[in-house]
Amino acid sequence: YVFCKKSARLNVYYLLLLGSVGGLVRWVLYGSFSTPSLLMLASALHAFSFSASHLGFIYYVSRRIPEYLWPKAYGVYAAVCMSFATGAVTALVAPIYEVSVSASFYCMAILNLIALFGCIWVKRDQNQVSTIK
Repeated sequence: YVFCKKSARLNVYYLLLLGSVGGLVRWVLYGSFSTPSLLMLASALHAFSFSASHLGFIYYVSRRIPEYLWPKAYGVYAAVCMSFATGAVTALVAPIYEVSVSASFYCMAILNLIALFGCIWVKRDQNQVSTIK
């Protein structure tokens, strides 16, 4: 609740950027360290990066798509981003995991790096996606 109140003042671009950077750091931590305290930090970053990315997308949709299409947009988001993409990435990274656990986490970090380029696209679209107040 508190995060939602504060995030409502944040810019869509910054929410997506925080989510992408948080995910990038998280996957690098998973691939680089096996210390329990750092793995706990990486798990906390998972909650942070997912929350920021999810809210950023929800706010983006609410600004760019007519309200009557929101249920369909959220359904497509859930199907593609949370279901299909998760399965596809798992299928792609699983063979790498068998060879090197660390390398599989670094592959996930690369995917987050690609997401950062998506943030650049949102930033370019910033003149139409204003700061949410």
